[in-house]
Amino acid sequence: MKRLSFKKFFLAAASFATFAGTLSAAALADTEISFDEMTISTGGDQILRGNVVLTHGKFSLETDQVTYDTVNKNAKTDGGIISNYDRLKVVSEGAFYNGGQQRLTTKSARGNVSFVYFDGADILGTRNTINLKDTNVYYGEPDRLSPSLALDSINYYADTERVRFGSPKLCIAGVPVLPLPTMTVPKFDRPPVKIWAKIGSESEAGAYLRTTTYLTLWEAFEPGLLLDFNSSAGPMIGPAFNYNVKVDEKNSVKGKFISGYINDTSHRKRSVYGDDTTGNRGFIDWFHKQEIDRIDLSASIHYWSDSAVVEDFRRELYNENQNPDSYIEAVLPAQNNIYLSALTRLHINKFRNTQERLPEIRLDYLPMAEGFLKQTAFISFASLREQDSRMLLNQHNHRNDQLVSNRFDLYYGISAPVAADDFFSFTPIAGLRETFYANTVPANGNSSASRTLGQLGFDLALTFSGTGDYQNQTWGIDGLRHVFRPILQYRYLAGLGSQDLSRIPMIDREIYLTKPSIIDISNTRAIDQLYDRHVIRLGFENLLQTRDKNYGSKNLAEFNIYQDWRDTFRPNCDNRSFSDNFIELLLTPADWICFDYAQRTDVYHFDAKAITAGVSFLDGNLWRLRLGINYLDNPDLAFYGVTTRARQYDIYFDYRVSSRLTAYVDARYDDRYSCWNDFEIGFYHRISNAWTLNYYWEYSKDIRDGSDVSVGISASLVTF
Repeated sequence: MKRLSFKKFFLAAASFATFAGTLSAAALADTEISFDEMTISTGGDQILRGNVVLTHGKFSLETDQVTYDTVNKNAKTDGGIISNYDRLKVVSEGAFYNGGQQRLTTKSARGNVSFVYFDGADILGTRNTINLKDTNVYYGEPDRLSPSLALDSINYYADTERVRFGSPKLCIAGVPVLPLPTMTVPKFDRPPVKIWAKIGSESEAGAYLRTTTYLTLWEAFEPGLLLDFNSSAGPMIGPAFNYNVKVDEKNSVKGKFISGYINDTSHRKRSVYGDDTTGNRGFIDWFHKQEIDRIDLSASIHYWSDSAVVEDFRRELYNENQNPDSYIEAVLPAQNNIYLSALTRLHINKFRNTQERLPEIRLDYLPMAEGFLKQTAFISFASLREQDSRMLLNQHNHRNDQLVSNRFDLYYGISAPVAADDFFSFTPIAGLRETFYANTVPANGNSSASRTLGQLGFDLALTFSGTGDYQNQTWGIDGLRHVFRPILQYRYLAGLGSQDLSRIPMIDREIYLTKPSIIDISNTRAIDQLYDRHVIRLGFENLLQTRDKNYGSKNLAEFNIYQDWRDTFRPNCDNRSFSDNFIELLLTPADWICFDYAQRTDVYHFDAKAITAGVSFLDGNLWRLRLGINYLDNPDLAFYGVTTRARQYDIYFDYRVSSRLTAYVDARYDDRYSCWNDFEIGFYHRISNAWTLNYYWEYSKDIRDGSDVSVGISASLVTF
């Protein structure tokens, strides 16, 4: 409940009974009382009857009759009263105000603030303290299935605006499940708990019950507990909490933490990385973000005891993050366009490769106009380390070696952008990058190495547009506008032809991408694998728009194509002149359909290397269908001794059976293994305005454990 709501309600409720003389004229200036009639009893009592309404600022009170004792300055209502203050609403069977003691008493009071409801046997209130006895607090409308708190008493202290809960008990479906200690909290305007629970059965874990519960009585801190029971694998337990402390508009700290530990007694096979998946297993997921005194600090820590622990026991977390990377970064703005940063990247999961930064310290001078020129620069030091962890299937590829590099890196660049309205932009670019390595590859026997690389080039973009008055009511087209934007980028990089690049520890190296790579040396992260090159990138970007019936315009289609020509020195490479071709296509001709397509193609063999495509259909809130394909032919995977090609098809469909029930199907088919590796069918069911239940049947096939069938139910508390 809002801390001000209690205070204003009882102070204003007291004021309604003192209109005959206990309040000064100034206090009564903003108080209005309306009624149908007023009479004076033989004892001198003032009686207001018929639609008695008192308003005092945001406070209002409605009742049928008020009797005021002018001698003792007491007031009482005959019949029920309805009180409102902002979002607080209270209904009671009657009220009595003792003017001498300035105390208000009501019977059988009930009410709500937003989605939090309460009821109590009676309320006793003074100007500074409010007491509710035998009270129940509900999340959502009171219902036999709603979570609630049963309390002996609630005390509200107006001077400190704090609430004390006496002997609270957490109840689910009206049944006490968790006694809690008496506690005092700053306020209570949110659900008392957040609960997620899942029950089901799997071949390896056996029958299971998985839960995560958070207490939400405090605004800044929500303590919680992960508690799972698995009949074959054993129990999993771990602390969890959320925090959000906002000191002021410029200083805040927030984050979330969840963990779990289990002594796995099942008999699983080893993971695809070759690590053990039984015995002591656990995970930690922690995200932290803070802004304190101009310093931005963020941390993301993901520890897995093995590569499969989260997938085995917390598939929901695994689906959100399948790449457990861990880093800590701090950024300090030194001046308006100068930033000092420190990044530490940690190798805490030994089953995967990580390019560790222990740390990387960097000073950036962001692009700043100096006359017609723009200057940019940075200098960095990085202590790098990479321990080989490649254990995918073919254990013979595990080299068990380590690369170490202490690297200084410096870049300075200038540009001179020229623009003519929105039609033409031309930006010549020049830059110099100097890199010094204190450590080299041990086999070369040299203690240090340096590399100097210069860059010249330009970015050119033209913009053409045309409009037409084409109309189509079926597709909602009200005129057409075509925007055509050809782009041309050129980079000449020189300075490495005569240098022995084999001495450089290649830790920050190129990776296989499904989008065009970065060709500017100031932004590339593949610092240790740069070579002399000419690069020309030609691209054509197209956008088709129409007027939106509500406001502005909307996109009907986007089509982009990019192609590089390069004359590049690379050792042990066929030095192809043309890069792979990249195509992007997005069609949204109507609100009920969307098609997206992206492809990377080998232009020498017209062979697709990567395809991502999908089409979605939507019929309002009734049903939704998504069909997709993901294809990848990654030559980098050959190093791991696995098949380089992967092709999967996915389908998702849901149908709203009723306002409370939705059916769905979610499936993925793996063409490489000719099987459904995931197939799930289920229902989402909303019950009692407080819970969402998910009933499901799932089949999955894993190269480690084989096929698995699971059925279950998960429950989560509805939040607003």
